[in-house]
Amino acid sequence: MADVSLIVPVYQAAAFLRAAVDSMRAQTHADIEILLVDDGSTDGSGALCDAMALEDARVRVIHQRNAGSGAARNAGMDAAQGEYILFCDADDRLSPRLVEDCLALARLYGADIVEFGYESVRADATGSLLGKPVCELPRLCGVYDREAFWNHFREEHTFMCSLWTRMFRRAFLCRNGLRFGCLSTGQDAVFLFDVYAAPFQRIVCVRQAYYTYIRRAGSATGAYNPARMDNEMAVARRFEALIASCPQARGRYEDLVARQFFLAANRAVKSCLKYERGGVLRRVEKARRFLEREELARAFVHADLTGWPAGPGRLALAMLRHGMYRLFVWAVLARMAAGGAR
Repeated sequence: MADVSLIVPVYQAAAFLRAAVDSMRAQTHADIEILLVDDGSTDGSGALCDAMALEDARVRVIHQRNAGSGAARNAGMDAAQGEYILFCDADDRLSPRLVEDCLALARLYGADIVEFGYESVRADATGSLLGKPVCELPRLCGVYDREAFWNHFREEHTFMCSLWTRMFRRAFLCRNGLRFGCLSTGQDAVFLFDVYAAPFQRIVCVRQAYYTYIRRAGSATGAYNPARMDNEMAVARRFEALIASCPQARGRYEDLVARQFFLAANRAVKSCLKYERGGVLRRVEKARRFLEREELARAFVHADLTGWPAGPGRLALAMLRHGMYRLFVWAVLARMAAGGAR
């Protein structure tokens, strides 16, 4: 049995996969298994997975019909034998000491979860990196039991939705039936909400970047998806359920729930304007109708942007609170046209 299982959903990633797997094979802690789950790729990724399995006995390949990254990760979990699990993307790269350092901390403190930072960098279609990486680190640092974690949840909230910045004890995931759902976008966040709702014993937070997240054109996050707007709402609802389910959170973090709905609305509108089909007026009207949902109206009233710099965020919330939905949508469109979509 390996110490750590690295689970990698693979779909149309041929240009990036070799570099990603090489960074896993180069880990300073060698007792690992690399589970490549080919999710029905048609670009040669599946054959590349098989070739790398022949090169290194630690690489195992699962081939399945295209069912999405959630189903691929579930298949990987079913096959995993490691004491701990890392979920990695097929186009990203790992620091050589990620497994060694995080496993040592997990065992030292008996942690169910180890959280660490990452670097984000752009890449072109061939896999060549562009520009300088941007570093993102956890806001928390140290060892927290469940009660202490929830007492510091406000700091953690800003670093919550990156699945690949956590290592999980496999027994903890299995014992609590933690699985990925069928959302085509946002399922990483939902999975993490379920993780934090479960009775974990300890979490270790390390303010060091061990993972490189590659932002590339043509990735799943930048493709047309007709369910994306509804998925944003589903993620916000699950966050609301997370806060309601935890006794230490109720009555303390409702403003974060409202902010989650506000951010979901903002992302959904951007997605609609950028990716939905049809002319500009049609997309604007679809986005406006989306904003009229009753649960969003409640969130706009209670959202608190205290601490946010004065600028588009506060102005946007003011528009939404006063029902100026069409004006808000046109303002978002103008910012996107000027290069401010991110």
